[in-house]
Amino acid sequence: MSLTMNSKIEDLSTELWLEIFAYLKIRQQFNAFFGLNKRLNQTLLSYRTHISWRNNDEDAQHLLAHVLPYMTHPKNVTGLRLENTKRIDFNYYGNLFDFPRLKALFLHRLNITEDLHSIIQRNSTYLRYLYISQTISCNKLLMHKFLETILSLQNLQTCSLRLRLCMTPLRIKISSKSSIKNLRLMGTSEICTTDRLIKLLEYLPQLQSLHIIANQFSFISTKSTENEICTVALSNFILNINELTVPFIQLADFIISVMPFIQELKVVCRTAMQNLNYLNIHDWIKFVKSSPNLKNVTFDVHRGNEIDEQKWNNRCQMLIKNMNLNHVTLRIGK
Repeated sequence: MSLTMNSKIEDLSTELWLEIFAYLKIRQQFNAFFGLNKRLNQTLLSYRTHISWRNNDEDAQHLLAHVLPYMTHPKNVTGLRLENTKRIDFNYYGNLFDFPRLKALFLHRLNITEDLHSIIQRNSTYLRYLYISQTISCNKLLMHKFLETILSLQNLQTCSLRLRLCMTPLRIKISSKSSIKNLRLMGTSEICTTDRLIKLLEYLPQLQSLHIIANQFSFISTKSTENEICTVALSNFILNINELTVPFIQLADFIISVMPFIQELKVVCRTAMQNLNYLNIHDWIKFVKSSPNLKNVTFDVHRGNEIDEQKWNNRCQMLIKNMNLNHVTLRIGK
């Protein structure tokens, strides 16, 4: 007589259930499986590691009404995304977004408010990754407090911010320096001014990588007196701008002064070059000899119609050859 073992879908391992849930929206998960048995209920409420609230749609409303208030292990949540949450009252529901072990926070299309600021402060202990995109606020005082909080996060490693947030005059009072190692400043229609950038860098002694996306890179001081030059130990710098309006030698001097240990440099210009000034061999050699750690340079540009193609190609080849002689790998062009 042979024995047969009956198996039910409820008997699947927790790991398999989590794999299944990964393919379903939040409402689908709960409408189909919540109440099937206690173990599944516990799995739905206890093993959730990422919370995503977007656009106040039905899934977001279900999350707010039926999931967040009943989560048994909020410490398991390590990732939180809040996007376009205009109709949520963070003053009333803010405590539902308290996750003591949060490591990654993504904020997109949100106004900076005191309630949102409080959420970041309450979830800041283990925060390692912060992404803030398209944030809008008219309250400059609150923006200062917001930035001050970000720079005070003790475990933050990687941070992406709107450029405008960091280009306002800084009057920050914090007791310790920031732990940020990788910083991305985004503002395709905004101007990055060097004096305010330098002021920001004073708070970032551990910075290793800096990526700036802006309309222009400006050396026009926003104050009557210039800031003192500070140096940072970063090894990677990416400058992605709409047009190069400053002389190459001025940009090179800035990099030499502020980033003396740079190893990787990438300059991206989104509009065509109008002349050959940025391909001056003598200026590049001077720059390379003043940057002893520099190993790789990417000059991501394209030729404008005003420049003769043969002259452009000859200058590029000569420049690449000279850089190789100085042990620097240079790539020019798209």
